[in-house]
Amino acid sequence: MVEPKEHPRPKSLYLVSTIVSLALVTWAHYYPGSAASLIRGSETQVYSALATIGATLLGFVIVALTVLLALPETPALKTLRRSPWFPRVYGTFIDTIGWLALTTAAFVVALVLAPTAPWILPVNGILLWVGLMAAIWLVQSVWILSWMVRLALPPSPPPSVDLSGRSG
Repeated sequence: MVEPKEHPRPKSLYLVSTIVSLALVTWAHYYPGSAASLIRGSETQVYSALATIGATLLGFVIVALTVLLALPETPALKTLRRSPWFPRVYGTFIDTIGWLALTTAAFVVALVLAPTAPWILPVNGILLWVGLMAAIWLVQSVWILSWMVRLALPPSPPPSVDLSGRSG
């Protein structure tokens, strides 16, 4: 049996997120009529909304991890919990919590500094990168949670069909 390593961080995840962030920020900065021109002048509202969204999603993931820890024991979950790969499930949730906390903190700092600082390309690039990383980890966590809940639910009985043709 292959033993898993200590919850690795996929390098391709960081690379793709970095490339997408750089491309979007560069496009937004240099393309006239882009999102950057829409944000200018209302940075505080945008950063406030994104900080609020980040904090709300952070709470959601903490509750999701609590649900995951409280799932009832089923044969499928018992088998999964004995797997050497199972700690990665919790590791993914912990990483998601970390990225969402970082995203929330980054947007709060940007919110505090927005009235005194102009729209700065590197700062918004970092904010976009952190937000994309949090979104990627969030999608992974929701996907894992959905499968874990499916494993925890007892199988539903097949629907009964009356083939006698009688009604009522």
